[in-house]
Amino acid sequence: MTSRSSIFSRIVSNIFLCLCFAACSDLPDGFVQLDEAIAKKLISFGASDLNIGQSEFALLRWELLDSNGDSVVNTFEALCNIKSKDSVFKNKEISQDILSMEDGAIVEYMAPPGAFSIASTKSTEHFRLTVEKCFKDAKWAASYLATAAREGLRSEEECMDLFTALQTDIHWEPVNDLWLGFQQRTIGDSIQVNKQVVIEYNTYLLSGERLDSLTTMEFEFGKVGQLLPGMQWGLAKMREGESALILCPSKWAFGEQGLPNGHIPPRTPIYWDVRIIEVRK
Repeated sequence: MTSRSSIFSRIVSNIFLCLCFAACSDLPDGFVQLDEAIAKKLISFGASDLNIGQSEFALLRWELLDSNGDSVVNTFEALCNIKSKDSVFKNKEISQDILSMEDGAIVEYMAPPGAFSIASTKSTEHFRLTVEKCFKDAKWAASYLATAAREGLRSEEECMDLFTALQTDIHWEPVNDLWLGFQQRTIGDSIQVNKQVVIEYNTYLLSGERLDSLTTMEFEFGKVGQLLPGMQWGLAKMREGESALILCPSKWAFGEQGLPNGHIPPRTPIYWDVRIIEVRK
């Protein structure tokens, strides 16, 4: 004979299973509950010796999907500093979940508003997150961007945009097709046409390779033929005493061909590390 306590336990157990099934039945196929607000579906584990938790930077792509999960509504991409991951992944469960993901890993989330700072939404949305590349440090990431631009794997503009995320201590400002990254600001004299200017600078590839020795140069600003266009446009936004990185696409530097001796490859974005020593009256 079955005891009353045993029957009661079975009833409670069945009720619990029914409640669980009801809670899970609202989820799309393949999704599991990550917490009370977030569900996920793992598409691919990835295949790399380096995961996000072991990296300093990770190149990530978010795809906002439609309600059926069939088509992409919007795409977001960012080179994320993993040390400050909580500024990107606002949800604690998601932040912890992605640390073991490797290159090539793909996971879909049903995420509430504010879960991702890069793709703010007003309601729970269906996202596909792809780990495009993990980088041990900023140098590895910079070398990847330099190669991607040179080989045409990505546009120079994309590589330059992503590069700015590596210089976390620099304030970057877009200037037409350039990026101007200020290291030191002043209230000194601005540079104007026909003024004598003294600067010192180095030239770098995105990889960080330095192309010249520290050069000091005095010139009349605005005079044709003295400066590459990218350098001139960047300097026009600076003041005496300031130092900045002028990040420039090849079309405003050494062009599609680069330099004949191969010192600067074709289709190569560069940056100048410039300090304005003096602007003469």
